[in-house]
Amino acid sequence: LMYMQVYNMTIDQNRLEPDVRVEYIAELDGQPFYKYQDLKGETYQFVSGDRLVITGGLPLKKFAPGKYTLRIRVHDNISGADLERVEKFEVVS
Repeated sequence: LMYMQVYNMTIDQNRLEPDVRVEYIAELDGQPFYKYQDLKGETYQFVSGDRLVITGGLPLKKFAPGKYTLRIRVHDNISGADLERVEKFEVVS
């Protein structure tokens, strides 16, 4: 399970919440191994003000043992701003 908070997203004045795209990319040996793009808000929620909370997960049963890099990219569809967080993790058998 991953947890990340993102602040200062632009608020859509009609829906009164941010309009974002969240993308998850797991890389193995520098090459993309798993990609998921959340356009519907299944892995994040708008909490309050300008705070977005990401609570996604990865299907680790599909991952072979090894050292991975996870990239979480958040794109603000209103302002065009991008944010990327990069973390390393390891899957063991």
